[in-house]
Amino acid sequence: MPDVLNNQNIWHSIIHHRCTVPGHALHRRFIVNIERRIDELIKNHSNRIANVLSILKSGTMSAYQVAQKMDWNLNASWEEFPHLQQVCATGEAISHLEYLVHQHEVQVTEQKGCLLFSLTM
Repeated sequence: MPDVLNNQNIWHSIIHHRCTVPGHALHRRFIVNIERRIDELIKNHSNRIANVLSILKSGTMSAYQVAQKMDWNLNASWEEFPHLQQVCATGEAISHLEYLVHQHEVQVTEQKGCLLFSLTM
């Protein structure tokens, strides 16, 4: 899958529909410009990857620690963020970290049962 994410042409070539229904309530409406939405998602993915790499420059940390430092555009501190959203945010951080592991930009080690991520040297 990571190779597919890097190839916008693949995403744009599979578009056969005029509109789609979003998978969550963020949009609350039909997505009528699918190609623009794909471009937005690819840009968001690229921004998140850059954010994670920047965070890991400060050292080795767990996915939860990375998630705490990611740019979430919160109007509150991480501690005030609802627990369920912290869990979801950590899941998103894990997905980006796994992508970077696959790309050989990040390495993962296990220490006392905890997975720790760091930049590949």
